[in-house]
Amino acid sequence: MSFAFARYVAYDWVQARAPERVRKVAAWVERGFSGIVVYRLLTFTMHPAQLLMGTLRVAPMLLGTAIGFAPAVAIDVFLGGRLWDWLTG
Repeated sequence: MSFAFARYVAYDWVQARAPERVRKVAAWVERGFSGIVVYRLLTFTMHPAQLLMGTLRVAPMLLGTAIGFAPAVAIDVFLGGRLWDWLTG
């Protein structure tokens, strides 16, 4: 929802108020597929990261997001239960 809101409802408003530091990150991510993968690896699903992705005009965003999410999701799936058992055991 946050991505859709930032992309389709508040795009112009966000662009007008984005600080220079955010614009630099956005320009780096917009350069291509590898920027999206690295950005998602570092931020996963943090809310501000979702909002920033909504303000970008990047075509390969969906595939880059899926690849960037894959390591964290794999760790959750394969180690999440064991970690919980270790913490509560």
